[in-house]
Amino acid sequence: MIICKKCGHEGQYEGQLCPVCQTRYTLTQNEVRILLEETHAARARREMETVTENYRMLADFGVTEAEREHGKHLEEEGRWEEAAVLYRRAAIAGDATGAYRFALCNPELDERARRFWLCYASVLGAKESYFPTAETLSHAGDDAMATHFYKLAADCDDTGAIVMLARRYADGEGCEKNEGYAKWYLDKFSIPPIHALRLAYRLRGVTAQEPPTPDYEKYGEFLKSLRRDAYRYGFFGAEKYLAELLMGKGDVEATMRLVEIYQRECETEDENRRAKATKNLLSALQLASAGGSAEAYLMLGDICRYGKYGVLKNEKEAMNHYAKAAELSSGDAYLILAEMHLSDEYGKKNIPLAIRLLEEGAKCGSDEAYRRATMLKDEREEAYRRGVGRFASDPEGAMRDFALAVSMGYLPAQVKLADCYLKGVVTRGKPDKKTAYRWYKSAYELGVDEAITPLAFCYSRGVGVAFDNRRAITLLKKGMALGDMRCKKELDRLCQNRLKKSIRSLHSQASRLLYQHKYEEAFRILSTLAKMDEAEAVYFLGACYEFGIGTPIDRPLAYATYRRASELGFTDERSVRKAIFLKLVK
Repeated sequence: MIICKKCGHEGQYEGQLCPVCQTRYTLTQNEVRILLEETHAARARREMETVTENYRMLADFGVTEAEREHGKHLEEEGRWEEAAVLYRRAAIAGDATGAYRFALCNPELDERARRFWLCYASVLGAKESYFPTAETLSHAGDDAMATHFYKLAADCDDTGAIVMLARRYADGEGCEKNEGYAKWYLDKFSIPPIHALRLAYRLRGVTAQEPPTPDYEKYGEFLKSLRRDAYRYGFFGAEKYLAELLMGKGDVEATMRLVEIYQRECETEDENRRAKATKNLLSALQLASAGGSAEAYLMLGDICRYGKYGVLKNEKEAMNHYAKAAELSSGDAYLILAEMHLSDEYGKKNIPLAIRLLEEGAKCGSDEAYRRATMLKDEREEAYRRGVGRFASDPEGAMRDFALAVSMGYLPAQVKLADCYLKGVVTRGKPDKKTAYRWYKSAYELGVDEAITPLAFCYSRGVGVAFDNRRAITLLKKGMALGDMRCKKELDRLCQNRLKKSIRSLHSQASRLLYQHKYEEAFRILSTLAKMDEAEAVYFLGACYEFGIGTPIDRPLAYATYRRASELGFTDERSVRKAIFLKLVK
């Protein structure tokens, strides 16, 4: 009996439509449970007509157990095609027996499809399918998996599987030869079957050894192959179940296939199914991303960026997902990150970073990233060239061009921008030396060779920064190595100044020593200065020889030294300098 939810008509179930109001019948989960309980009770009482009628009705409403059991009834009546339809529905819903019966009773299946459903039934746990699956795989040449399913059948006490395994191990057919393993399987029989007596006689005296556990890595490959066959044949329900098995084993490819399936399910109008599919989708994406799937990270990034599937918008989290996809060499991820940095929507625009991201994306094979990077680099170089071209006639316009090129990450433009500040383009002719120095230094630190010479001059002449001869000389030498002759002239000037400073220091030191009556030390310093052709020091050295200051008196040598000082351009006609010298030594 069934009751129409709309008009309340109660009657015998004849079809899915109410005979009174022509409304489609519906059953609640509670009604399905009650009907199944009544059916099980009727079967226990052997009221087979009630059992058949209830299973027929429940099968029409998609109850998997009813589809399988009603399929058996149709198969007994010889209605193979109708039974096959029900078995297939039960199999797709994950019913092991349904899958096995579908493989056997569907006359339209080709050999490969039949093998798929047998294998699928075995994966679902249909014990009766283990042995035929093993036989089928053995004929197909997959000995490793055939042995696996023979073992499963043998564990279920299948006589044929036990004898087959014993023979395979004894003869080494499709597996390693090991009579100890063969003996172990034959020992399962208290009395061997008649067709295994010859083998038992052959193995008498052999010590039994327990075979090793199955190779689950090969089983995983078998599941992958089975999932691909399900996709190829359009058995999408079976494919989903197999993909879920593989997802549990960490298979990223199967997990991403499940993501596609869940995405389609998210479009359903049923709110409960949609909520479940959404939860499954997000969970699958998390697993796939943890397994190293760049595509999963991209999808998670899109979900956070646009707020899909009930997830709140979170641009920061989205960028984190895109960054992880980029680390996995996803050109699309680099492209998306670059677009986000080119937009003001996600924070301050950063064109140089966007260009670097696009270049990385191009290395990962993204043609679009290569095109965008080339376009942006051409734009900034064009701005730089335009600024150089009109610097003399329109310095303010040139400075805007240089600033644009700098904002786009074109490093040589920093040097030109510094030139603008040094020439006072912004401040109406008054140089902004400190800002110019900062730009020169920034360009140099970023590896721009054009910044070496102007930065060296800043240090050597104190432009925008304190004098620093050491840094200046270091930079000037680098500039000379690059062939800039201005650096050589500036380095010569610095060296001359440094020499003059040293000479003045030595003169001062010699005078102080003479005043302190430390004549020998003063004499040594004056001798050093004389070797450097310092005319005044040569003259004072002559006075030392004449008056015996720090050395014995030697007037001929003194007069020769005086002449040398005169030749070097030193004159003291009234002996004023000599008087100062003598005054120091009194």
